[in-house]
Amino acid sequence: MRILAFTSEPEYYTPLSECPEHSVLFAEYQDPRARRLWVACAPQLILLDVFRLGSTADALFAEFESLWPGKIPPVLVVCPPQGWEIAHQWLARGAYDFLIEPLNCRVVSARLTAIQKHLHGPGVASLSAGEHPSAHASREGTKSEAESSEESATFPRETIVSEAQTSSPLDDDNGRGMIHIESRFFHDRESLFQTIFERAAIGLVLADFDGRFVRVNRAFAEWLGYTPEELEGRQIAEFSHPDDVVREIEEFTILVTGEKDGIVFEKRYRHKDGRFLWGRLHVLILERYSDKRGLGFAMVEDITREKDVAGKLGEMEIRWNKLLDNAPDLFFLADAETRLLYVNKITVDELTMDDVIGRRCTTWIHPDDQEVFEEHFRLALETGKPQRFVDRDVFGCWWENRLVPLPSSDDAVVLGIVSDITEQVQ
Repeated sequence: MRILAFTSEPEYYTPLSECPEHSVLFAEYQDPRARRLWVACAPQLILLDVFRLGSTADALFAEFESLWPGKIPPVLVVCPPQGWEIAHQWLARGAYDFLIEPLNCRVVSARLTAIQKHLHGPGVASLSAGEHPSAHASREGTKSEAESSEESATFPRETIVSEAQTSSPLDDDNGRGMIHIESRFFHDRESLFQTIFERAAIGLVLADFDGRFVRVNRAFAEWLGYTPEELEGRQIAEFSHPDDVVREIEEFTILVTGEKDGIVFEKRYRHKDGRFLWGRLHVLILERYSDKRGLGFAMVEDITREKDVAGKLGEMEIRWNKLLDNAPDLFFLADAETRLLYVNKITVDELTMDDVIGRRCTTWIHPDDQEVFEEHFRLALETGKPQRFVDRDVFGCWWENRLVPLPSSDDAVVLGIVSDITEQVQ
């Protein structure tokens, strides 16, 4: 297929010229001196990258009409990531099909092959508006390749528009891109995806490998105080907490390089009013077009309240620990086997916290009082009522014990509050 490619980035499409089935001429639309060359190459398809095109659809098609009166080659439009509306404008004006960036040349080549089969199939010349070539073929029979090629050059404009308007951005033979499918099922599937994306209560984001918002749903945009249009095309880092940017890049790099299929991490987003909101991101690669181009998909869960509660609990824990550390009494937690789970302080210089945690409470109780401790401990668990008694430890000190059973979803736990009464006894 002879292709006339209008693009400001010809290196992006260069691999197409390496395909033996395609002959590609790259051109700049802004170069008026090349008009004769465009016509002379007799293109069978125009590939139009509208990024930085600098011209409207109406102006460009008027130019094409002057160059190819009544015989404009089919136009395949390549639109920027946020260019769905742009694509439909071009389709309405007369484009044959469109692709949304980011993409790779394999995707483009596959699309060109599909278009070539469609255009050069038998019997396309006398199609009525919106009629599929296969319907005509079944009535008229197979024509020669030369006849088909000649007739495809005069493919009616109204047929092109009708076909393009009924196309759907769904999977082609290679599992990517867009092909012309008139099945209601596929149209309904696309409509269903659009509905789910827009109406989902959770934030949904499409981003490219350069860290830009390609598309966001309304729930995500409103969460940050914006409209989707205000976010799309902008760098994600603009809306990230400065302390989270480096880690976010590291996490996304792990995903892009293929070390993991999906990642989950938490970060802060800057709201439009300046405050920061916490989000938990579930991210995966939706499409990978090359090492540097692709699409990532993220579900963003609002965990701001969860973080606020956790922060307050953390503050309360710090205050509680300070209170316990400075309390005159000894506090401990023990399981049903009297093993120590927590002790607020160690009263014996020779012992460390590692020496105590996990050991039985009776380890340091005087042998004559061990049965007394174990009996009151059992009664606290069985009756659910606090127990109060006095015992001695192996170091010769006297203690007043208050054992309080605590409700627990797992193993039984007893809180012990122990006061030194050695001086009073003596």
